[in-house]
Amino acid sequence: VCVLNVLTALFVTHAKSLTKPDEKTKAIQETVKERNQEEKIRNLCFNIAQKGSKTISREDFEGYLESDQAHTSFALCGIDISEDFFDVVIALNSDAMSSLDEIDVETFVK
Repeated sequence: VCVLNVLTALFVTHAKSLTKPDEKTKAIQETVKERNQEEKIRNLCFNIAQKGSKTISREDFEGYLESDQAHTSFALCGIDISEDFFDVVIALNSDAMSSLDEIDVETFVK
């Protein structure tokens, strides 16, 4: 009986180790997670932007923030919105921007 218990324990331990993802699988899962997150943010940005526009204006962004769903939508994307969020995004991407009143959706997502 003791031998069977030891063998069973070894079998269970080995089976558990086989179910853990390896480093490559973890990296793939993380990449997929990041891409899904980017897509959520991209969709949110296109909802904020005027129809057909590929940029978010300060006016559109601030108008969206007045809605009841704004903070929840950003929170679901993992983003905590502060009062000066748009200014921070513009400042972080100032080399890619020619305007201080709008930002390209793709730049916002990245």
